[in-house]
Amino acid sequence: MKNVIITICLMVVVSATWASGAELLVPSQYPTIQSAIDVAVDGDTVIVAPGTYTGPGNRDIDFHGKAITVRSENGPNNCIIDCDGTEAEPHQGFYFNSGEDANSIVNGFTITNGYATYGGGIYCNQSNSTITNCIFIGNIAYGGGGIYNIENSNPTVTNCTFNGNSAIDYQIWSQGYGGGIYNGENSNPIVNNCTFIGNLAKKNGGGICNSSSSPKVSNCTFNGNVAEDYIYNFGYGGGMFNEKKSKPEVTNCTFNNNIALFRGGGMHNKGSSNPTVTKCTFTNNSSAVGGGMYNWDSNPIVNRCIFSDNSAADRGKGTYNKGGGMCNLNSSPIVKNCLFSNNSVQGMYFFIGKGGGMDNDGGRPTVTNCIFSGNSAPKHGGGMHNYSGDSPLVTNCILWNNSPDQIEGGSPAVSFSNVQGGCSGEGNINSDPHFFDFGNNDYHLLPESPCINAGDPNYVAEPNETDLDGLPRVIGGRIDMGAYEFNHRPIADAGPNQTAYAWIDGFTDVNLDGCGSYDDDNDVLDYYWFWTIDGNDYEANDITPTIELPVGEHEIELVVDDGIDFSEPDYCTITVIGAVRGRLTITPCVLETKSHGKWILATLYLPPVADEQVNTEEPLRLYPGGIEAEHQRFSRYGKPGRSLTIALAFFDRQQVIDALEGPGKVEVSVVGRFVTGQYFYGSDTIKIIGRKPR
Repeated sequence: MKNVIITICLMVVVSATWASGAELLVPSQYPTIQSAIDVAVDGDTVIVAPGTYTGPGNRDIDFHGKAITVRSENGPNNCIIDCDGTEAEPHQGFYFNSGEDANSIVNGFTITNGYATYGGGIYCNQSNSTITNCIFIGNIAYGGGGIYNIENSNPTVTNCTFNGNSAIDYQIWSQGYGGGIYNGENSNPIVNNCTFIGNLAKKNGGGICNSSSSPKVSNCTFNGNVAEDYIYNFGYGGGMFNEKKSKPEVTNCTFNNNIALFRGGGMHNKGSSNPTVTKCTFTNNSSAVGGGMYNWDSNPIVNRCIFSDNSAADRGKGTYNKGGGMCNLNSSPIVKNCLFSNNSVQGMYFFIGKGGGMDNDGGRPTVTNCIFSGNSAPKHGGGMHNYSGDSPLVTNCILWNNSPDQIEGGSPAVSFSNVQGGCSGEGNINSDPHFFDFGNNDYHLLPESPCINAGDPNYVAEPNETDLDGLPRVIGGRIDMGAYEFNHRPIADAGPNQTAYAWIDGFTDVNLDGCGSYDDDNDVLDYYWFWTIDGNDYEANDITPTIELPVGEHEIELVVDDGIDFSEPDYCTITVIGAVRGRLTITPCVLETKSHGKWILATLYLPPVADEQVNTEEPLRLYPGGIEAEHQRFSRYGKPGRSLTIALAFFDRQQVIDALEGPGKVEVSVVGRFVTGQYFYGSDTIKIIGRKPR
């Protein structure tokens, strides 16, 4: 019986140790990461101390479907999982294959030297884990050097860095998919705020490869990734490769210095892959065809993107070089509110490069509200080249300063566009667009630009549609040509300078007036007033606010906002003049609450005030109470310019007693005004007493 009791107690102790929400420490409590996971239950956290972890139990780590968190104690730079994988002995970092969901979390590790067929760093199969704050460096796999997602795997990958990972078939060294990440077969991960730098794919997708998948990729950087195989002269999608009806959403990402040996230096889309690419920048990417983006049998939506300094150049393919910014083969992308600048095509030997900004071969791209400027090709289509029979729709665009020509070939339908050298079509013009600073690649419009309010008058912006800057797409009633909608900067008018007169306490209320502010686009304005008193900052937010100011000179600043841009500040000066203090005598100065006297006499002696005259039409008042004088008269004594003013005022005794709090001494002031509006006053003390008993 005693042994049974001991056994039950041990079970209770063990159960309490492993209760949900427990922290399991590696290596102080558990020698390896896997051993801690094996005893963990849902809700537990495995915390891994700084150090380098390798060997059995610290690689090929399996969550076994548990909803637990495995995290480093002090971040990825201090906690390294060295998979030590080789071709002869493959190993990877983590393995998700048991239906894990978002509550299965890997946080804060560097995963390196993974070597596997799929997923050198992490392998996900029908799993939706969370991977955050990790660094993947130097991992190798045939698919997914950093991460491999297959068969309905939808992990969330955030704040991670993929650096120098490779997708290589280590049997033949000529193929590989997704140097950083591979997503396949209905896998739609969320990839946010990640960096892909220097990753390599021997065939497709140096940074990311998507096959039959539609991930959401946002706020990511793709820099220096490569897709190339010099054995078979392949290489597609240096930054990203999409195939087999993939539909990724790519938002607010940067593709810079990526290289594809054959097609799509920044991004390659093929096989009815129709990504939505929004607010992305493609710069300095390079490929033989489609330096920035290559579309083949695909119809992406590209909105508010910049294609700049990309090149279609000889990369050993011995073929046509075309589409420095974008190349479309049998594709009809929708391209809106985009800038194509300084992209180039270079011809190889006797082959002729075409389409510095964009090259179209089959399909019918729709190009709206775009700018093509500074692009170049050796012979044809510096801005845009179209093959015979191609008829892209070009509307509300500017094609200017491209070399050798603006738009060449095919039968493009161009309307309401500014084309250098002229172009047939409704609403087209041929006039200097007056870019803000062409030499420094600033393609905003100056106020004198003929492109302002010159786009299609029947154009109706989509809900919440904006230009490349994020401004409303239509400002001023009619859309502008080009990628940037011109907004007249609002004008602030702080009103005239003012002179105000302080009350006897040294302060006064001043009414500011911003009614003169305006906006040529008739936008609704918000008003922001700023001023400083004794080192303290103040503000008001109305068109005609009332503010309190002390005696002195004050500079008041006004800035107005039309919801798009702030005006230059405007200023007014408010000069507050203090009240003139004189000497006051109250008679009698002692009042009995039950006395039957009628009057109190106030005698106020004012010092000489140059050029000031008392406003005799305004009654003197006694405070507190603001009691008006029943009778008053004024006289002056002394030489002109130095004379004193004496004011005599009679106040009703009972009104004064009723207004003062007594018994006791009460300070009273008598206040008047000069004709300019300046106040004058004097103060004295009245003592209130009760009637003495007989």
